Amino acid sequence: MSTKLEIPTVDSIIDGELEAIIGVHVNDVIGTSYAQYQDRLKNNATNENGTLMPEAVIVNAAGIDVDCLYVTDEDEEQQYPDLEALHTAMLRMRSDYRDHKDFFLAHNIDIEPLAILATQMGDGTERNLEHYYADQLLHYNSDGLENYAAMLRGWTAQEKNHSPVLWLVSRAIGIYDERAMTVIQNELINGGIEVQTRSFPAIGAFTQPQERLTYASHTNNGLLVGKSGQAGIRPVAGQEIMHEGLFGRNNEHYFTFDQDITDYSMQIFAAVWASLKMPASKSYPNFGKVSMLLSHAGLFTHEMLVESLKRSAVSLDILGVEVRSDEAKAAQDNIAQLIDINSDHNQAIVKRMESYRQRHNEKIKEQGRIPFVLEKTVTFETGVPHVHPEAA
Repeated sequence: MSTKLEIPTVDSIIDGELEAIIGVHVNDVIGTSYAQYQDRLKNNATNENGTLMPEAVIVNAAGIDVDCLYVTDEDEEQQYPDLEALHTAMLRMRSDYRDHKDFFLAHNIDIEPLAILATQMGDGTERNLEHYYADQLLHYNSDGLENYAAMLRGWTAQEKNHSPVLWLVSRAIGIYDERAMTVIQNELINGGIEVQTRSFPAIGAFTQPQERLTYASHTNNGLLVGKSGQAGIRPVAGQEIMHEGLFGRNNEHYFTFDQDITDYSMQIFAAVWASLKMPASKSYPNFGKVSMLLSHAGLFTHEMLVESLKRSAVSLDILGVEVRSDEAKAAQDNIAQLIDINSDHNQAIVKRMESYRQRHNEKIKEQGRIPFVLEKTVTFETGVPHVHPEAA
């Protein structure tokens, strides 16, 4: 019996007339909510638009007063980063990472390969994000969707500065591989991305759970890079949670505005969620191998994906929404299976991944080492790592 869900593609569902109606409505409701959202982002490591300033993030993370980071020129017209303060912060971050790495090595666990892979994938994903909705940003202003375009531009700018933060963290702790990152970036640009951008509900359906997943992956990445490295990644993860909320509030309108739009959006959400994955999975070098290694370590798992979808569904009360068409009812039933970790569909994936994980970890144990498996062989309590060899 097949456990694969048969769900139509987004392209086969898209209705141009409904999309035009949705666009006008969403544009009307976004203006005020986005301004309030930007205000909540601001702190001493962001600019006036809520965009992170990478050097300030690193200095903050190392426990240095961010005011020490900037010096003013003689005419008091321009501020420049104080490279000495930044250098001091990066040295502290490297020292923290070495202590962290040595702790695990003393327990026969080498975290550095995972730290490199996780940071590279996080950095590469953020670098590529500016291309997600580039087509929309080119023409939404001329389509009378200025508020929606402004939201996407602001979101894109905030996401774009996540990459320099991750770059500085990896440079500070000594795991940045410029040659590898150049290859990754070239492949991402050449290979393109897979984000459905022809539909307003599809943009929302993709971005809300994707932001939660990015938050989780950055948070888990932080567990590998030492105390101050983790503090450097934390503001990036924090913005992802804010972005999840931003797109979630917008998504509410797809299920409360009009019955036809509710039925239509339910189908779009089911189609997007059935195929949710990293947009650049086909172009990221060795994506299959890298993603499997991160999954084996518990850093990015199918369970996390399901939990992210479930969180979005609950926030929107998707299973409680009244739908009328047969297509919408079928889509709602499919979503119920997608967000249930115990469904046949998800259990088939979980069991397959667990089988792969066990075989991988057995090879590590045969080499006399302990595999890093988050929440199994390694747990963290208030940021302090604990190793459990018996769980290997």
